[in-house]
Amino acid sequence: MALGLTWADAVVLVVSDLERSREFYTESLGMVVGGRDDDAVVFRTESGGMLILLSHRRADALLGADNVDRGAPAGARSYQVADVEDVDMTYETLRSRGVEFFREPEDHPWGIRTAFFRDPDAHVWEISCDLPDE
Repeated sequence: MALGLTWADAVVLVVSDLERSREFYTESLGMVVGGRDDDAVVFRTESGGMLILLSHRRADALLGADNVDRGAPAGARSYQVADVEDVDMTYETLRSRGVEFFREPEDHPWGIRTAFFRDPDAHVWEISCDLPDE
């Protein structure tokens, strides 16, 4: 029996300061708010998915406070990937908006070019595009 799980329809990021994170995602990354309340901000992606920023209070209510991590991460346990047309152009645009990258654009032997940054709560993002065929 197939479960029907084909892909994540939404990514939910728990954030310590909802307004600071909303500002980062709208002003630095250029995302458009699709909905919000006191404890959540929803962005709709071009592919039909959602990115949801969730306050600790809402995460506590949904998951139980014992299941919500409030500590500063020592490193990435997972990361989000955003496909872009041109990693270098996106990298320069985001840098001009104050986004700090910890990995500059680089090519990988498996055929993609990537760069990595963190949001205000240290959630890791990769921007990625396919390398042209040789």
